[in-house]
Amino acid sequence: MTPSQPEGIAYNMITDKAADEHFRMLASIIEYSEDAIISKDLNGIIKTWNRGAEKIFGYTEKEAVGNSITMLIPPDRQHEEQMILERIYRGEQVKHFETIRMTKDGKTIPISLTISPVKNNKGEVIGASKIARDMTEKVNLQQQLQVNAENLERLNSYKDEFIGIASHELKTPLTTIKAYLQLLERELQEEAHQEYITITLNHVDKLTRLVSELLDVSKIQAGKLAFNFSDFSFDQLLKEGIRAVQQTNQTHQVICDSRPLNIVIHADQHRLEQVIVNLLSNAIKYSPNSDKVIVHAIKEEETILVSVKDFGMGIPFSEQDKLFSRFFRVSGIDPNIQGLGMGLYISDEIIKGHKGKIWVESELGKGSVFYFRIPLY
Repeated sequence: MTPSQPEGIAYNMITDKAADEHFRMLASIIEYSEDAIISKDLNGIIKTWNRGAEKIFGYTEKEAVGNSITMLIPPDRQHEEQMILERIYRGEQVKHFETIRMTKDGKTIPISLTISPVKNNKGEVIGASKIARDMTEKVNLQQQLQVNAENLERLNSYKDEFIGIASHELKTPLTTIKAYLQLLERELQEEAHQEYITITLNHVDKLTRLVSELLDVSKIQAGKLAFNFSDFSFDQLLKEGIRAVQQTNQTHQVICDSRPLNIVIHADQHRLEQVIVNLLSNAIKYSPNSDKVIVHAIKEEETILVSVKDFGMGIPFSEQDKLFSRFFRVSGIDPNIQGLGMGLYISDEIIKGHKGKIWVESELGKGSVFYFRIPLY
């Protein structure tokens, strides 16, 4: 500051310079923005037009300024401008309004609009500023995702249909093979022959269960898993499930440590036995170094609570919530232990069909306990 220059004038020069720099920066941001930034008066006449607007809509600044904003609006959307102006008159902002606008060459494009009122120094609304973002890429991506989702759903339906057809087709020869093997078992009395037939029958039973599980999965996916409810003895159901597993598994003893409940329940007997057999078979399969599995059942108010406890490898906590998903197998499982991860998924659907719940409690190295609870009626 020179001695002859008043202090107030110097201060004003500094602030004016800062303000000028500030406005130049704002102008640069507006000018080079990828979005269209447009201002108009209350009659809809365009006042300013940046490079983003030129890129999106195709009009140069000279072609756009002085013309009505309606040149960008398709004929069937002209009413939107009146709605927007009414809100601007009231001093309101229009945020993220998704619509269609028209380019210079007549092409329509999806855009997102944010429109704010422009006021003078008296606070009066004198116009509006528009920020328009081209949503073409986003819309195309959403459409492609939708197409992909529909294709995936269609492929899933084909897969489920194939599983259903293949399962039905496989069951017929399996039934025939088993019937003839049983005839041979009665006819061939030599011990070696009996052993061979027993081994073959066991493998046929495994394959039959696999086919049945595949068929159940396809029914679940199609929403067609049927239930046949009736009244029957729960004690008899549990006894038959244990017997079915014990007959084909000699390595483990299945112990029922609960007293007879002497109650009748209303449920699908076949499906519940399927759940019990699956839980017992899994308990044996995943505890190769143990020799027993413990089953417990109690009546709690109007429900039955059943648990199956093994003394096997256990399940990591991080994977326990995925156990009942289709085709899920716990990581790190011995590859020699067979399974496709369908049994628990099917069991979960069966218990849900009985308005019940199935869950697991497990700790690595200490075994697992699977529970299910269903209402009596």
